[in-house]
Amino acid sequence: MINHPGQRISQYDLVALFGAAFLQAANVQKAVNGFNAAGIWPFNPDRISPERYVAAEVTEEPPPVTVSSLPLLMYILRLYLRQLRSLHRQTYRFIFTLFNWETVKKL
Repeated sequence: MINHPGQRISQYDLVALFGAAFLQAANVQKAVNGFNAAGIWPFNPDRISPERYVAAEVTEEPPPVTVSSLPLLMYILRLYLRQLRSLHRQTYRFIFTLFNWETVKKL
C-alpha cells in the first residue's frame, strides 16, 4: 500500500481495495464490448472461428472412474457375482441329477 508501506493487508483491506479498483475499471461500455467481441450480443455465431472450439471437443476416451461412480460399479459387480453363484449351483444340480450320488462319490 502506498500510504502505509510495510504494513500487511488484511482480508478486509483487500475487499475495500478491490471494490474501489473495480468501480473505477468496470463500466457498462466494457461489458457491452465484451458481449459484442464474443458474438453473444448482437448474436454472431461466426465471430469466433471453429478452430477455437477444438479444445472443448469430447475425446474418444471413456470417462475415468470416479469416486461417485464406484457405488454403481460395486452394485453391478455384486449382481454379476450373484448370477455366477446361481449358475454354479445350477451346474452342480444338473451334474447330480445326471449321476447318482453314489457314482459321484466313487469318482
